[in-house]
Amino acid sequence: MTIPNAKFELTMSKKFLVALATSLVLANGTSTAFASSGSNSDNSGSSTTLPAARNNKNLTSEQKAAQKKLEQDVFKAELRTYLLKRAEIEKTFKNDMANAGKSFNIALKSANTFAARKVARDAFVTAGNLARQIYQNALNELGAPPAKPGKP
Repeated sequence: MTIPNAKFELTMSKKFLVALATSLVLANGTSTAFASSGSNSDNSGSSTTLPAARNNKNLTSEQKAAQKKLEQDVFKAELRTYLLKRAEIEKTFKNDMANAGKSFNIALKSANTFAARKVARDAFVTAGNLARQIYQNALNELGAPPAKPGKP
């Protein structure tokens, strides 16, 4: 069993710190201030501010990879949430249309006159139009799906 050398550990620690700082900056979207928790006299109350927007030209390949991975993870989570909400909206719409159809069939079976059948048909059309309007309003409120990272 070999023990890793100190240089390797230091390199890995630096890479981890850079990835962590990049993810914090990207997650917050604004500048983040880290206050000192120590009570050193030379560090009394000072803080370091990281810029919100990073210039990708100055990032190392590891930082770019970490940034890209974070953007992909955020996109996947947003897309999953969007698709779940959309599926719920579609399920509600299908249930509303099925209920309208069941009500129409029940009303049609009990209708003995042309006028009663017309009332049942008009009620079915109205319920269908209302369900479609509610569905469309819910989709408009949900908005567009999240954009893939790297696309405006």
